[in-house]
Amino acid sequence: MAACRAPLAPGQSGSRRPGRAVIASRQVIPLGKALSAAKARLGGAVVRARLGKEGREVVYVLRVVAHDGNVSLATIDGPSGAFIDGR
Repeated sequence: MAACRAPLAPGQSGSRRPGRAVIASRQVIPLGKALSAAKARLGGAVVRARLGKEGREVVYVLRVVAHDGNVSLATIDGPSGAFIDGR
C-alpha cells in the first residue's frame, strides 16, 4: 500500500480525515501501540506520526529514522495495529 495521502492537521476534520472522535471512541489503537509496531519491525526511532485515511482505512503513518540514518515510512492499520508497509 502507498503512504497515507491525507494526514491529519491540528483541528481539522471532515470525511477524508479522521478526527479526534475516532481516537476518543477507540476505533483506532493508541499511538503508543502503533509506535511499538513500527519500532519492532523497522528499529530506530519514530520522529513523526500522523493519523490519516488510505482509501476507506484509517492508518497511522510514521516516519522512522534507523540507527544508520536511513529514513523509512511505516504504515500501521489504525484499528488492528497490524504493520501494513514499510519503505
